[in-house]
Amino acid sequence: EEFAAELATIRGRVDTLETDVAELEANQFSTTTKLRGVFDAHLVVPFGDAEVEVEGVDVELDEADATFEYRASLNFDTSFTGEDRLRMRLRAGDNSGSLANSFSGLASAGSGGPSDNVKLDDVYYSFPVGNRISAIIAANSVVTDDFVTSTIVPFDGPAVADGSGPQFYDLYDGGDFGAGINVAFTNNLVLDLGYSSAGSNNNASDDGLFNNNSYIAQLNFLTDGIFDAAVTYIGAGDADDGDPESTIAGLVNFDFGRFQVGGHYANTQVDGEDDVDSYMGGIALSDLFGAGNQFGV
Repeated sequence: EEFAAELATIRGRVDTLETDVAELEANQFSTTTKLRGVFDAHLVVPFGDAEVEVEGVDVELDEADATFEYRASLNFDTSFTGEDRLRMRLRAGDNSGSLANSFSGLASAGSGGPSDNVKLDDVYYSFPVGNRISAIIAANSVVTDDFVTSTIVPFDGPAVADGSGPQFYDLYDGGDFGAGINVAFTNNLVLDLGYSSAGSNNNASDDGLFNNNSYIAQLNFLTDGIFDAAVTYIGAGDADDGDPESTIAGLVNFDFGRFQVGGHYANTQVDGEDDVDSYMGGIALSDLFGAGNQFGV
């Protein structure tokens, strides 16, 4: 009786909460699946001319006009245990052509198919195996650096140009079937292993699971402090003349808080041709003029 007023107030709040919960349960999207949308947009203003090599001949390209490109993604993430994830992604976008003068174009543009057409871009299942091992099985879009714990360099994720990420990852076939594991020997030392093939759904002598393939092994040393590094080996199962056969690379990053210095060096053996060396280095400044911004060179 002493707390009758307070109890009445609580009863009213509980009734309201029960009504809201019933409404949410009746209209929820899924008990196991989360829907997340991502929109990437690029306003590109190029300057200067470019020179590219086409079939051994240097061709001058005129300066292009300003362009605007987009990419929209819908990710359906399903979990059955709370620690696993089944990812299915729908994606549409422009054909990434505004950086035609560059080697690799924009990092977050295009749909992987015809312009503005919706495509099933990702289908994979990742899950833990005990406390120290995680695994992934993919039906498409997973190859080389999709298997690794980290690409180490700070320019890979937020950069506008795809060339800001280590380019040697992008030289190899795959992207249909894929399978890999990540083994954490300690909290800092992680081994990544992955295998991917293109044309794995075609029953032909030059396709199937074991042709047009690539495999990767990367040993990572990751800390919460100043130093991250990795060594990488990538191989191709059936390289043709002019295709990469294997790559050995080293990646390093020094993190001083809001200031990072990182880069990589890679040596690639090419079938029937000389070896190819590639490298990249630069600095990244975090939270420049505001939280979440990054300036990179």
